[in-house]
Amino acid sequence: MDQSSEENSDISESEMNEYGDKSYEKLKRGDSKVKTSNDTYRYNDIFVWPWRRILVNLPITYKDGRYVEESGSKMREEFTWRGFNPVRVRPLWNYRAHFGSAVVEFTKNWPRFKNAMSFEKALDADHHGKRDWLAKKHTGSSIYGWVAREDEYRYGGIIREDLQKTGDLKTISDIVAEEEQKKNKLLSNLTNVIEIKNKHLKEMKCKYTETSVSFSRLMVEKDELHQSYNESMYLHISFILYMYCQKATLEQKMADENVLKLADDHQRQKEELHKRIIQLETKPDAKQALELEIERLKETLEVMKHMGGEDDAEGKKKDASMKQDLEEKTGDLEDFESLNQTLIVKERNSNDELQMLGLKEMSGRAQIGVKRMGDLNNKPFINAFCSVWDEHLRNSAWHPFKIITVDEKTQVPKHDLGEEVCRAVTTALKEINEYNPSGRYIYSCQGVCNFKEKRKTTLKGVG
Repeated sequence: MDQSSEENSDISESEMNEYGDKSYEKLKRGDSKVKTSNDTYRYNDIFVWPWRRILVNLPITYKDGRYVEESGSKMREEFTWRGFNPVRVRPLWNYRAHFGSAVVEFTKNWPRFKNAMSFEKALDADHHGKRDWLAKKHTGSSIYGWVAREDEYRYGGIIREDLQKTGDLKTISDIVAEEEQKKNKLLSNLTNVIEIKNKHLKEMKCKYTETSVSFSRLMVEKDELHQSYNESMYLHISFILYMYCQKATLEQKMADENVLKLADDHQRQKEELHKRIIQLETKPDAKQALELEIERLKETLEVMKHMGGEDDAEGKKKDASMKQDLEEKTGDLEDFESLNQTLIVKERNSNDELQMLGLKEMSGRAQIGVKRMGDLNNKPFINAFCSVWDEHLRNSAWHPFKIITVDEKTQVPKHDLGEEVCRAVTTALKEINEYNPSGRYIYSCQGVCNFKEKRKTTLKGVG
């Protein structure tokens, strides 16, 4: 090819696209005209569509018994390098041989139309255009080319056949109208799609609004149901707790009543036994008389045994009568002592049972508790030999209250150990005599005591 036609193009792809869009707008408005090969400008010039470019006078070489020409891919790369950007280059040939011509294809857009026209102008400027080819001036081995129009489509031999197979004839106005129609159709389709989408969007908004309202209503109902359920559960649990409290209170009340009733029964029995013991203890003369009578009978029998003979029938009879009387008196004395001991044991057992019934009532009460009645308070006697005085308290024969002012044992703690020690001994003796007058047993005797007021109390006093 000629050197002038091989110059590089400085136009970039983005600039070509921008230029094509501007050219298309000008063609739509009728402001642009196409320059033909005879230097005239006609808006209604007929071109082959899609854009085609004709190349002729391609170099042909004889090889392997046939004529061949340069490959189309090589020529496409060369044209692309020069900035014309063809889709492909197809050399034309038949079963006989190549014809030294080719068709350059471009895409269906205005930038490629600009590429095709630039190629044609470059060849015309280099005197390698259609006019120069038809004039047959200085053909030589240079390549000639131009944009395919109606002449090539209708009258062109093998070129005509190829163009009719792959393209069609259209004017710029036809192409613009077709593009406009396509755009209008696309715009109409897009408008319809937008309307449908807007309608669908409106429906979706309505459904969304309805769903939101329904959801809000359901959430309110859910909250109300949840609140109602919580209130019902609170009332139910409160009622159950109230019933349990009522049941526990009733059971406690019944238990307290039973304990008090049992305590009253035991107290009454204790009082009866206590009265009986007192009655027995307040009648020492009968017991003493019985003991004296038994002693007298024993002495009489002993005297008669030494004085009487074996043949004295009257003496034997009297002796037998006195023995029988002695046995009866002895039996009465044993019965009297047995009854007295039985009553004492019953009183002790009654005391123990009565006090144990109140242990549960006294639990958790710091001021009320079980005290061993008569048990010595050891605190004042830490340095005062408390064990010695404990023995004195256990001695049932010691009654210092009758001679309180002259008794040696009580004067010792009072003078030597102090008034508090003496008061502790006196308190222990009073408790024993009041709580268990039947006998001084300390460690098995317990009583309900108010520690704060330092006095004995009852189960009713605990309640």
